[in-house]
Amino acid sequence: MSIPRPTAQQLRGLAGDGGYQRGLDCARRGRVLHTSWDADAETLTAEVLGGGHGPYRCRARFRGGEILSTSCTCPVPRGCKHVVAALLVAPGMLIGEDRARHATRESARVAGRVGQVPGVTGVIVSPPGGPAEIVAGA
Repeated sequence: MSIPRPTAQQLRGLAGDGGYQRGLDCARRGRVLHTSWDADAETLTAEVLGGGHGPYRCRARFRGGEILSTSCTCPVPRGCKHVVAALLVAPGMLIGEDRARHATRESARVAGRVGQVPGVTGVIVSPPGGPAEIVAGA
């Protein structure tokens, strides 16, 4: 099974509107350092930078594409912005890929598809009811 792509609505249900917005901000700022997907256990783990601290370790467990549980080493143990950021970024990253390699690969993919647009650093696409997706630019 590949990494599930929760919808924006599911992520808002997980973390509330504020947590979802803060998670989008974390994702936009490239704060997700590393993700790892265990297909057998249907578990995503990630390292996400926190404000002034070392990276937090996050985990999201799934069953059939539905989020069963989440945890994070930050002060907000479940449904925090770090988990939201990891869930937004992970489907676009290769398993075990780090942020630098992902950004380089995504920039090349986007630039090849739409051409380089000076000053554009990235866009988060979140259609109603559809999966939220980060498209990184050059």
